[in-house]
Amino acid sequence: MKAADRCAHVSRRLDEPLDATASRVRRWLLVEQPGSWGRDALFESRLDAAVARALAARADEVHARVVLVRQGVGSSDGEPLARRWFAARTEPALGGVVSSGVVSGQVAAAEELLAVDLRATMAAAAGPGAVGHPPVFLVCTNGKHDACCAEFGRPVYRELTEACPDDAVFECSHIGGDRFAANLVCLPTGVYYGRVPPERAATLLEEHHQGRIDLACYRGRCFHTPPEQAAEIDLRRREGLVGLDDVAVIARAALDDRRRRWGVTLTARTADGQGEAIWQAEVERSDGEELRILTCAGDAQRPPVFAVRSWARSR
Repeated sequence: MKAADRCAHVSRRLDEPLDATASRVRRWLLVEQPGSWGRDALFESRLDAAVARALAARADEVHARVVLVRQGVGSSDGEPLARRWFAARTEPALGGVVSSGVVSGQVAAAEELLAVDLRATMAAAAGPGAVGHPPVFLVCTNGKHDACCAEFGRPVYRELTEACPDDAVFECSHIGGDRFAANLVCLPTGVYYGRVPPERAATLLEEHHQGRIDLACYRGRCFHTPPEQAAEIDLRRREGLVGLDDVAVIARAALDDRRRRWGVTLTARTADGQGEAIWQAEVERSDGEELRILTCAGDAQRPPVFAVRSWARSR
């Protein structure tokens, strides 16, 4: 396939919106695995096949997504002296109490991963002690899954590792949205960024550390459904709200039997910063107007588009 025909190139040429395209994930299990990865990274790496199968089954029991991570483009295929793992919860704040966080550990051998109590670990990731854990940033570079992820992701990874010396940036396997490469996921906030330019990457990361969202690259937060993502992003743009906690979704309800329209209720910081307003959005799902490939290896289709059709402010 010619570079110009690859999914990310086509998506950029069509100026496909990034809005409401973040993958829906609330629990993450990140496993360090150096060396090359295949298309299905967990089962096509140097990780022992039996360990990979058992790990996938255990993660499924706690509804966690397994993602392989590594540091260093072109890293060695050798086994690490100590293999790190991270468990992350990406959850919205409930009643003002943060329920997201990251915990980590390390094992001497891959099979020792199976001794980790994932249920207890995921519970700990949402506990008070997890909130202060340093954040983790993932850049998808899984070129065997999609060439665009390597083409666009690796330059961003290099820039971020130079700008972030605290060992918090990792290459990662597939996280969704190949056509939006370069993709960056911030844990535990659950913020998805897409089409991150290398020259913008360090500034974007610094702004994220300061609690601000770059709306130009923002795909949504992974604990929200697509209708919720669409409403949150639209309200942020409408009101000029870039603070991470400036907008919160508090309710969602289907408005028709075909699940084509939703009502989404949100709270948003007021312009003076002294209070909150409550907003009601009507979000509609439609099919994209043009056929496009979602991945370089996929067939052309019309991906769903979620857009806000009306707003009402109740307070």
